[in-house]
Amino acid sequence: MWADLSPYLLIFARLSTAFIFALSAANKLRDFPAFTQAVAGFQILPGRWVKPAAVFLATAELAVVAMMLLGGPFLLPGFLLALVLLSLFSAALMSVLARGIHTSCNCFSASATPISSFHVWRNISFIICITAGCLLWALSTAPIEMNLLELCLLSIVAATFVLLVDNLEEIVTLVRPV
Repeated sequence: MWADLSPYLLIFARLSTAFIFALSAANKLRDFPAFTQAVAGFQILPGRWVKPAAVFLATAELAVVAMMLLGGPFLLPGFLLALVLLSLFSAALMSVLARGIHTSCNCFSASATPISSFHVWRNISFIICITAGCLLWALSTAPIEMNLLELCLLSIVAATFVLLVDNLEEIVTLVRPV
């Protein structure tokens, strides 16, 4: 049974990773000055490094998307780059929380919502998914052949997963008793 599901799980991890970074990069590019300001708000880098870091991060996110779409020999490096980026983002978020800085993340949407532990949990959820993709890649033995319907359904499931995890704080706020 595991062997039957692993190709689908690998494609799910690949699509989820592509959606995560496509959504994030699109937001950053839509309002790059706001993203640059968010990087400055983390108070981690000297001022002269903020804009180059913002350019590097947005470019690296686009590279992850490209590697997920290209697949083949680019798939594992794409997963690894995604893990490095999410780990860096998570460390930066935890640093902001530990120092009590009140700033917005501006990660997946232009929002004034201050960074909270939900942002860290979101990233941990994505890290788990991408780590599973790495492991499934390592265990895969044959090329994956999938028909269009299967690919469309997996795309819907992956996009739903990304949107649910990205909106975790809002969902919890809605269902939490007042």
